Amino acid sequence: MCIHMVQELLGHSDVSTTMIDTHVLKVAAGGTASPLYILGA
Repeated sequence: MCIHMVQELLGHSDVSTTMIDTHVLKVAAGGTASPLYILGA
């Protein structure tokens, strides 16, 4: 998904805010196991 599409969906006026938010989400999700991994897929 394009960063500008995410920016529009989140209602951010500045793309840098969107980039910060998506980076934080990516880092926070780093320790989350995928449900498929748990099932052994």
